[in-house]
Amino acid sequence: MKRVHLEIGAAVVALSMLSAVTVHATPVTLARTEIGVDYVSSGVGGIGSGAGTITISGISGTVRKAFLYWHGIDGTEVGSGDGIYDNATITFNNAQVTGLSLGDASTNCWGDGSSRGFFADVTSQVSGNGDYVVSGLAALAGHDGNGASLIVMFDDGNPNNNRDLVFFEGNDSDYSDRVDDPNGWSATLNNISYGGGAVTAQAHVGDGQSFSDDSISFSSTAGTVTIPDTDHLWDGNTVPDAGFSRAPNGSLWDIHTFDISGAFGAPGNYALDFSGMFGTGDCHSLVVMMIDLATGAAPCGNGVLDEGEECDPNEAVSSCVAPESCLTDCTCGCANDFDCNDGIACTVDTCDTQTGECLHDDSGCGCSGTCGDPAPVLGTVTAVDAQFILRASVELEDCALCVCDLDSSGTILSNDALADLRYAVGLAETLNCPSANTAAQ
Repeated sequence: MKRVHLEIGAAVVALSMLSAVTVHATPVTLARTEIGVDYVSSGVGGIGSGAGTITISGISGTVRKAFLYWHGIDGTEVGSGDGIYDNATITFNNAQVTGLSLGDASTNCWGDGSSRGFFADVTSQVSGNGDYVVSGLAALAGHDGNGASLIVMFDDGNPNNNRDLVFFEGNDSDYSDRVDDPNGWSATLNNISYGGGAVTAQAHVGDGQSFSDDSISFSSTAGTVTIPDTDHLWDGNTVPDAGFSRAPNGSLWDIHTFDISGAFGAPGNYALDFSGMFGTGDCHSLVVMMIDLATGAAPCGNGVLDEGEECDPNEAVSSCVAPESCLTDCTCGCANDFDCNDGIACTVDTCDTQTGECLHDDSGCGCSGTCGDPAPVLGTVTAVDAQFILRASVELEDCALCVCDLDSSGTILSNDALADLRYAVGLAETLNCPSANTAAQ
């Protein structure tokens, strides 16, 4: 039976070297980002070899996505398996679901063997509020399920309460059985565009029982929020217990939500560091750490082109067309002045790194054209020229300011096209392009 405490950790490490299956923790990493959603989450522990019910409530609109996570072990203190928890296919809501592995770790002090977490997109199986039964987490010899979580994103029709969700996923055991794999949990989320308001972190953790635990912390340059252990944290008592837990003192699954707003200060760009559980008296696996931010604050860069993104900085093949590159807000644009080189020697080409827009200053080039006469047939201002300027005002044509900016405002506008048309038909107009030749009628 569990529990192996850290006081005899050296003996555990020595014994683990004799194990037929050697594994180490898979730290949580940035996996996905969901932008502008409402959400609810729930879970169930103590599944073991039985079934558990996840009850979802609070959905008040159309379900957009639903993510299912589960975790279990194959260990010598459970049965005579092969030491690998490869229970990828389970039953959810009366349908078979096959998940993606989130990585292997130790059994979390349940003897030799390993644990593994899984993820599955079950959007097609979740229609709204209700009970969702999950089973089959111990479908193979030696397997035993810890628990499962369901996170449902929906649209309630009110954009004012939408949130950005950043998912860190893995199977990070806080107690390592290898000298090259440090104890504890840690992760970093960069490029948070914090604009104010509440920030929360929601942890989905396997193997919790009523033992002493260590603290965790969330920190940035603005501050640190430390979450100390209590009688109710990480102890397998925060979700319903299905009644099949192998442990006598916990359901082996927890969902905790923490207010971490204190790690942020004035609006700005932040990197959020998360760490903890370095000296716990229990052994757990962190499967999901979900950061809940105000809409517009979440960074991108999970390697997946998510809804609403033009590109992703970490995708294998960029969705941007050269010379544009993918920026930290998942839009295509310039990253430096070199990206904006237009090949014209006399222009000064710069990149606005805040917006990703290329700027071309041709004031040093003189003017090769005539004010108000940009159309291919040159020499006389006609309605065709006015139409060209109108198209240039909406960026459908390229035109130098010294030819199409008829009032020297610094920008080509529809008013310039109207002035050119009046000039073409002989109405009283003065064309005043910057540094331009005089037009003929």
